[in-house]
Amino acid sequence: MKSWKKIAFLVGVLGIAGAAVAAGAHHGRAGFMKDRIAARVSAALDEIKATPQQRQVVEQAENDIVNAFQAKAQGRKGAHQALLASFAADKFDAQALQTFADARSQDVKDLSSVIIPSLQKIHDALTPEQRAKVVQLVQEHHHGPQGGFGGQ
Repeated sequence: MKSWKKIAFLVGVLGIAGAAVAAGAHHGRAGFMKDRIAARVSAALDEIKATPQQRQVVEQAENDIVNAFQAKAQGRKGAHQALLASFAADKFDAQALQTFADARSQDVKDLSSVIIPSLQKIHDALTPEQRAKVVQLVQEHHHGPQGGFGGQ
């Protein structure tokens, strides 16, 4: 697998992890989700035999990414109800929904400004063999088609 595909794959994995944290924060389980993510990252670091220095880099990147997702989740409180109210209103407000969509698009850009540099640090800290093992571990834990509408 080419290195850009590995990086894209890891972005996806961390994105899923971050989404889980955001969902947990939305439902009052942020600490639980953060602990689950930390446990999985720790297990992966054990599996690849990461050095203490590598662990420090990865754990800092994990914290940066999780904190970024949590901050964005806090900013979206009430958004779901506002969307439903907008849809249920007598007059459809397309501009309000477009503004909401534009804000979510900006959220993705903001998150990527944290995720991509964090992944670069992880990439640089791990050996090629360790990165290959991480990819293998991720693939073993994600079965079936990935992506929307049956995409891969």
